[in-house]
Amino acid sequence: RRALVFAGTGIFTSGFTTAGAFLAMLLTDFKGVREMGLISGVGLLVCIVPMMTLLPLMLARGGKELPDESARRRYSRRAAIEQVWLKRPRSVIVCGTVLTLLALAQIPRLKFDYNLLHLQTEGLQAVDLGEKLMQSGSQSLLSAVVIAESLPQAVEMEGKIKALPSVASVSSMVKFLTEDQTNKLTTLREIKTHLGGIRIPPTDTNPVDTAKLDRSLTSLGLVLGFAIGKIKSERGEEKLVMELNALRDAVGHLQRSMEENPARAAAGMTALQRGLLGDLQETLALIREQDASGPLTLPDIPVFLRERFISRTGKFLLQVYPRGDVWQRPVQKQFIEELRTVAPDVTGSPVQIYEYTSMVKESFQKAGGYAAAVIALMVLLHFRRLGSVLLAFVPVVLGFVWMLGLMTVLRIPFNPVNIMSLTLVIGIGVTNSIHILNRFAEDPHPSIMATSTGKAVLVSALNTIAGFGSLLVAKHQGISSLGAVMAIGTGTCMLASLTVLPAILHFLNKFGWSMTEKRKRRGAESAR
Repeated sequence: RRALVFAGTGIFTSGFTTAGAFLAMLLTDFKGVREMGLISGVGLLVCIVPMMTLLPLMLARGGKELPDESARRRYSRRAAIEQVWLKRPRSVIVCGTVLTLLALAQIPRLKFDYNLLHLQTEGLQAVDLGEKLMQSGSQSLLSAVVIAESLPQAVEMEGKIKALPSVASVSSMVKFLTEDQTNKLTTLREIKTHLGGIRIPPTDTNPVDTAKLDRSLTSLGLVLGFAIGKIKSERGEEKLVMELNALRDAVGHLQRSMEENPARAAAGMTALQRGLLGDLQETLALIREQDASGPLTLPDIPVFLRERFISRTGKFLLQVYPRGDVWQRPVQKQFIEELRTVAPDVTGSPVQIYEYTSMVKESFQKAGGYAAAVIALMVLLHFRRLGSVLLAFVPVVLGFVWMLGLMTVLRIPFNPVNIMSLTLVIGIGVTNSIHILNRFAEDPHPSIMATSTGKAVLVSALNTIAGFGSLLVAKHQGISSLGAVMAIGTGTCMLASLTVLPAILHFLNKFGWSMTEKRKRRGAESAR
């Protein structure tokens, strides 16, 4: 009965407080955050039912097997350790303040990493290749999309977009439909004349003769060796020599592959020969079919390009490529803001990434604020004193500030994945506070660590740390960072709850402060 009156009310309030914090996410704009809040909040409320009904019954039936509480208190080493700071509450408060000030000094250097590539598995081939391509070129691989209602509007918009400092290039059909094509038509006629007499023989369906090919490759290797030696002695062109050496190495590699597995090499070379000759025939046929009698018109554009850049209703698509790495937030922001001055309805991958990361960050920030407000209301309803609300938030504020300081020191930035820790850490920190404040309501001078309260807070926090800490081994850097932030935040809130909060309460007790008389009377009635 005492457990249900004291510990039970704390568990009940903590459960509803944490559930309320999650349900407060329903007030945000981001659907993913709302769904997370609904699932987590309802799940916690469901868990409260068996915890407050089945668990007490199971404990009551097995009560004889439980260890004696008074014996644990007398011989608890935890109580002896706790007295180190409970006898020196001023020193603990000063140390907590100093740690908080040191952490606050680090927080301005804490950043939010908007780059989604930094969330991917480290060393992922696709990410590494994308970064290499980005570094080797002058524009991003991602492009924004602008829709023009007509060709004249497309011409006007493309001109304005190309003038923007953050734009590297624009891909569209505008150039092909509006430029002076006189020189191109002359060139096309000349090409058609030269290609008129070329006839590509039918594709040879017979397998490649690898023995004959090997002899040809050997001859090619000898010729390349002779050419390399001659260039070195006469011209000294290092770049050309390097390219010829690379070609000779490739020839040697092909010969070794043919020698190791002749059948596989023959099949591969046969497929290559058929594909190469087939592509060549299609290309020559396409050039011969080109109409060089007049400028290019809309029906002359190949179907695959027309379907990509021009809609059935006559709208034109403009693909806009940014200058620089659009994954970087400053480049991304400048690019989108400048584009919106010309085309407010611009879309595409850069815009979607920009809006997604912004919405995730803002939604979880709002969720943290809503959660704090709901938690404060629940704690106020539970303790009926504003001072208790402030005390309940002491470990949360201290633990949160210490967490941010450690994140800065350990170089763990916030990102779209670990930002959800804002709400989780607030809920975990307040839950610890409620249990400890409930214990002080039972006994004005308790030993938190000697009783089940301290042990429950400690074990619960360590379980949470172990659970989230297991995410540290995840290859996905976003998931790993979530585990790190949650483990740090849970640990700092636990430390503040078990040290600073009891020290503050003992310090206040010296000046006559105590928990509500109502809770004292409730405890007395329960004891009777």
